[in-house]
Amino acid sequence: MKELVDNISTAAGLEPETARKAVGIVLDFIQKSVPPARSAAVIDKVPGGREAAAGAAEDEAEGGGTAMPGLMGLADRLMAEGVGMSDMQPLGRAMFDYLRRHAGDAAVGDLAADIPGLSQFM
Repeated sequence: MKELVDNISTAAGLEPETARKAVGIVLDFIQKSVPPARSAAVIDKVPGGREAAAGAAEDEAEGGGTAMPGLMGLADRLMAEGVGMSDMQPLGRAMFDYLRRHAGDAAVGDLAADIPGLSQFM
């Protein structure tokens, strides 16, 4: 997880704690947006990924969640943690570069196929 958080922090110019929260939010979004086997193929390649996704889901539930579905809902959650709109594309690229290296192109390609609009952040 540290490598991923450091990459995102550097690429997007985020504080490490904000980057860590962003990782959890994105992993939680993936887990909720694609079939379980496809989400597991990438989440399980991130050390502490399941825990990060669960923590983000818990934070969302405590905060009442977001009313917006899809990528707009993801953006809303990220902005609530201090990620600016201009930070989202570098964050996404750093995250999906990491996932490609650790889970493979096919697994990440499956995510892009399942989540409309995701490829613009990859």
